[in-house]
Amino acid sequence: IADLNYAANLFMERGNIASYQQALSDIKKVEASQQYRNRMRAKQAYLSRNVSRGKPSFRVQQRLMTLVGVHWDTAWRLVDLERQKNPGMPEDWYWEKAIYNIERDRGLK
Repeated sequence: IADLNYAANLFMERGNIASYQQALSDIKKVEASQQYRNRMRAKQAYLSRNVSRGKPSFRVQQRLMTLVGVHWDTAWRLVDLERQKNPGMPEDWYWEKAIYNIERDRGLK
């Protein structure tokens, strides 16, 4: 942000108003991004302190593995998405929800 502020000041001193306004806009975007990132880190820290994530049962892991095949990154994303949407649930619940969503989307449920 310091570099953007410096650039904005240079643009202003040289009378380049369009570039000055663009630099100010960029500063606001960077600040908003940093604030969002800080909020997400704080939320994750809070959840990890207050919710024991544990480990999903072997049966649930195997079921999800069967559904996603070699695409474990997809499975982790689905489970993480459910953690974000539904904080405070047991670990098996997130995995079961990911399984349910896959089966529903494939017309199996």
